[in-house]
Amino acid sequence: MKRSLKSSGREFGLSILFLIMLSGCSQSQEVHPLTESLVQTTTSDPTRRLISQGTLTGIVKSNGSHAWLGIPYAEPPVDELRWRAPLPPKTWQSEFEASAIGSPCVQAVTHMTSDVADTAVNGIVGSEDCLYLNIYAPKAAVKGKPIPVMLWIHGGSNSYGHGGNYDASTLAQKQNVIVVTINYRLGPFGWFLHPAIIADNASAEERSGNWGTLDMIRSLQWVQKNIESFGGNPNKVLIFGESAGGYNVISLLLSPRAKGLFHRAVSQSGGVMMSSIAQASNYMDDEQAGYPTSSSRELINKMLTRDGQVANRRAAIKRQDSMSSQDLKTFLNKQTGSEILAATFSKNYYYTSWQPRFIADGYVLPDQPVYEVLAAGNYNQVPIILGTNRDEKRSGSWASKEILTWFDTLPEDYLRATAYPSEAWKVRGVDALADIISKVQGDTVFVYRFDWDEQGDWEGRDYGLLAGASHTLELAFLFSDWTVGGFIKAENKNIILPPQHDVTINALSNSMMSYWAEMADKAGPGAGRNGGETEWAAWQAGKGKSKMIILDSSNDGGIRMSSLQLTQKELRQKLLADDKFKSQMAHCWAYAKTFPKYAHQPDFEFNTAEYASLGREGCAAYPLENF
Repeated sequence: MKRSLKSSGREFGLSILFLIMLSGCSQSQEVHPLTESLVQTTTSDPTRRLISQGTLTGIVKSNGSHAWLGIPYAEPPVDELRWRAPLPPKTWQSEFEASAIGSPCVQAVTHMTSDVADTAVNGIVGSEDCLYLNIYAPKAAVKGKPIPVMLWIHGGSNSYGHGGNYDASTLAQKQNVIVVTINYRLGPFGWFLHPAIIADNASAEERSGNWGTLDMIRSLQWVQKNIESFGGNPNKVLIFGESAGGYNVISLLLSPRAKGLFHRAVSQSGGVMMSSIAQASNYMDDEQAGYPTSSSRELINKMLTRDGQVANRRAAIKRQDSMSSQDLKTFLNKQTGSEILAATFSKNYYYTSWQPRFIADGYVLPDQPVYEVLAAGNYNQVPIILGTNRDEKRSGSWASKEILTWFDTLPEDYLRATAYPSEAWKVRGVDALADIISKVQGDTVFVYRFDWDEQGDWEGRDYGLLAGASHTLELAFLFSDWTVGGFIKAENKNIILPPQHDVTINALSNSMMSYWAEMADKAGPGAGRNGGETEWAAWQAGKGKSKMIILDSSNDGGIRMSSLQLTQKELRQKLLADDKFKSQMAHCWAYAKTFPKYAHQPDFEFNTAEYASLGREGCAAYPLENF
């Protein structure tokens, strides 16, 4: 990612600072250098800015907005800084050209990396030097009148994706906000805890294992220090994210280390899921079992087996237990980023078998049950939006041959089965949290459901039924970017977003951008930034009360408030009693996806007895690994 450093930048920057100081002495109103847009008084380059690291320039987008890309917000977490808390970035001596997206963090090749070349042809892209952010600002940002800031945290199971995949220029320009998109460490680089990597004199944060969470906190600290230079208001910072990004938003609510760094929040298709220190680091057959898919010791087992040092997992455990902490540290330090990630691959490299979880370390994140922490109000209390898509578990992106056959032969079962885990996502990530948080914060909790499902036909199938309002679809509307995140390809855009619906699609997109921007500005979505949207009322506890806004086009009911709510207990009872499935396999699939084995949340635990006796025939013929 090429950037140029102009040799005269430092001298230029010092001269400007000197001139500003002199002019400040002769004026009745002092102007802080970091709130002064240098371009407005000293240069013809409209993107030149002064920040704590030095001067930099950006680019002018086709819509007239300004962007600064690939700005380092921390020291590269490489070599001895791998699995360490991020450090503030170094200053630069000359002018920094912020015109290219920074490297994504190390990850497997997926549709979310379609803009990144797999030069090694090994299914791995990105670098450990990846802590960069991007800033999008409207052309009309006015000096002295700072505007709201929205910091975007991308999704991807905390294992995939990057901030550069989201062009927020339209959102910034249309809604008069500053949008920041960030990278953060992913997978085993982002959440990894093993005694061997902890120094004897390590601080509490360096004992946490929550490196990705610490990256997000560092980016927020950078924003607080520098965003005024771009016209942003450091006292109006909204964090928003989708999927894993939505989970990350909730984790920042819970983190004492993030206190005061943001002032509103939006969790899209999010939730919360923690692991204990034991679950994050122990073997999966220990008395205090580690998670098979996110334990550091289990990952080291895979590395030892892959390297041919041992023949199998049992031998790997024996070998690992015989190694000193220094031996293990040396072994880990010798591994390249690609080698570490490759050890997580399952049968193919599209998805890894190692899924990171937040670690309840007691410092970066609380070590008490999350619902108890929230109920006691021991979190960063800010106005919040929580929401999901109606059909989270329907998705064209995972339409495998088996799923398509199921859809073609038993469409009613397909729709029924995918509805349950979609509703479960809403119950876990929205309704349960909204009930608890609203009791603490009152009418500062807002809920939505995204319902748009007006896709066209695909290979003779109704894509509106196959995919519906599926996971990630709302992002195209929120950013008014129809290829955002790599989720929608140019060749199928007209299927997913039929041109005959352009008017209503654009109208819904504008409404959503307006609501999110108003949340950033006024701490509530209200009637949107333009004041002309349907009033979005706060969540109210109790049956029949106003609960959420439904986001849909005027072709299908439009934007409207609803009182729909479902509890964990009601959802379980509903699924157990459902006698409408034609296929026993579909019933079992619905249970397995609705109550996953490692949910570790009240009323959402997998129940072996229930699964065995479910429906007409029970699920003995459908082991969980089949799903």
